[in-house]
Amino acid sequence: MAERHVAELIGTFFARGGMLRSVRRAEAVVAWPRVVGPDVARFASARALKDGVLFVDVPDSETAMHMALERPRLLEAYAETLGRREVRDIRFVAGRRGGEEEAAAPSRASDAEVPLDEDALRTLLASVAEMGLPEPLERETVRAARAMLVHRARAHALGWTACVHCGALSPGDGACDACRRYRDAPSVQRAAEVLAVDPTVATEALSEEERSVAVGLASEALEARIRLLLGEVLVAPDRLPELEAATRNRLALRDGVAPSDVLDEDFETYDARVARALGRWRAPGAKEDR
Repeated sequence: MAERHVAELIGTFFARGGMLRSVRRAEAVVAWPRVVGPDVARFASARALKDGVLFVDVPDSETAMHMALERPRLLEAYAETLGRREVRDIRFVAGRRGGEEEAAAPSRASDAEVPLDEDALRTLLASVAEMGLPEPLERETVRAARAMLVHRARAHALGWTACVHCGALSPGDGACDACRRYRDAPSVQRAAEVLAVDPTVATEALSEEERSVAVGLASEALEARIRLLLGEVLVAPDRLPELEAATRNRLALRDGVAPSDVLDEDFETYDARVARALGRWRAPGAKEDR
C-alpha cells in the first residue's frame, strides 16, 4: 500500500482523547528507522521527543559526534517524512540505549499496576489492525500507542489535568509547561491578534502546537470582547454588528470553519444571551417558519 504519515493513521483516534501531543511525540520516535534507515537504526535508537528536541541514544561519544554532523540532513528528512517541522533539533546521548523515561513522566509503577482504559485499548488495537501497516511499523505503532495509554492512566491517577490548549495531561491547571512557553512567544501572540480578526489566516511559521495556542489566545480575546459588547448593546444597539462579528469569529475558531460558514444554530450552542441579542434564538420546541 502507499505509505501514509502515521499521524493520518492514528491522529484522529488519539486527538479525541486529548493526546495529540503524545501522538506527535510517538510519531517522531516511530519514524526514526524510516528517516535514518535500518543500518543506522541498529545502533542509534530514538527515545523521546520533548519540546521539539528528539533524544537519540547511541553507544558512545564518537558515534554521537559523527551523528551530530548529520543533524541538518536528518532534520530535513524528518520534515519531509512527517510533513511538518515537528522535530526542531536532535540530541544524541552517548552510552545509552533506551530504558530511561522522560524526567516529566508521572509515576514509576509498572504497567501491570496501572489500570488501562480497556475500551480505548480495544479500539486502538482494532484501528491499528485496519490500517494494513507493514508488520514492523504496526508493531512499533501499537507499542508507542499503548505506552501513551499507560502514561495517561498514570497521569489520571495522580490527578493531572488536561491542558486547555493541547489536551495533554500535566500536573498544574490551565496550560501545560510547553503551551505556557508558547503563550509568551511574540510570534504566537502576533498570530493570535491576526486570528481574532481573520480565523482563516494561514500561520505557516508556527508549528501545529503553536497554532493551537494562538487559536486559544485569540479565542480568549474574543470571549472578553463578546462579554464587553454584550453589556453595551443594551444601550447602544448600533454595536450589534460588532457583537455578531466577534461571535462569528469565535465560533469559526471553535469549529475550525470560515466565519461565513457559521450557522444560526451555532450561535445558539455558544451562548443563549448572545443568540437572543442577535435575534438568533429559538425557544426549545419552537418550529421553524416554512
